[in-house]
Amino acid sequence: MKFADVESLNQKFFDAKSQDMFAARKRIQKLEAVGFLRSVNLLSGTAKKFYLTTPKGHRELTKLSSPRDQVSLGLSLPNPVSKLSVVTFEHDLGVLKSRLELEKQGRASNWRSEKLLKSQAEAATGRLQRDFMPDAIFTSKHGKVCAFEYENKPKSENQLREKVFRLNALMTEKDPVFEACLFIASTENLKNKIKKMTDLIPNKFVVQSRDELFGKGKGDLDVTK
Repeated sequence: MKFADVESLNQKFFDAKSQDMFAARKRIQKLEAVGFLRSVNLLSGTAKKFYLTTPKGHRELTKLSSPRDQVSLGLSLPNPVSKLSVVTFEHDLGVLKSRLELEKQGRASNWRSEKLLKSQAEAATGRLQRDFMPDAIFTSKHGKVCAFEYENKPKSENQLREKVFRLNALMTEKDPVFEACLFIASTENLKNKIKKMTDLIPNKFVVQSRDELFGKGKGDLDVTK
């Protein structure tokens, strides 16, 4: 992933039930102090920090990764991002939080982010091209390899239709890279726009709103069974 906040790191690597997140905060402070992480503030009016891996941290991770890890990651770890984009920040944060929630629910494992997929490019993923990557690929609880797409900005019907068409084309290839796709939309209205299109292609797409994913509505991932 491009970045993380303390809540995400605490949930992923420490004690998700901890309210003060003491262990996570202590470890992050230590890693930042020795130059393996650096923090940025991208939310105006708040002191909330987001953490990025530094080139120094990347070098140390590369030293520690085994040959097996390097093969599974496409021969090398993805390079760290040098800065965060204001344009894509909300989308990237939505992807991060969705990933953690799906993993928490046991609905996703073996997560490969767009950043990792792009670093692998054609070598490891075959027919996926750098100019059209899903936001992630994961394995469902039923063992299906699924694409993940997070939509948080209004798009024209033509733009959405083109994305659905290209995803479907990849799923209908012989020996496809993934066999189902989960869309998470930031609003109910956006969810309905996407669902109207994907309903025309049965058994391949599931579309949920962000509220549904986080337990504020109904929804299931039947397509990945």
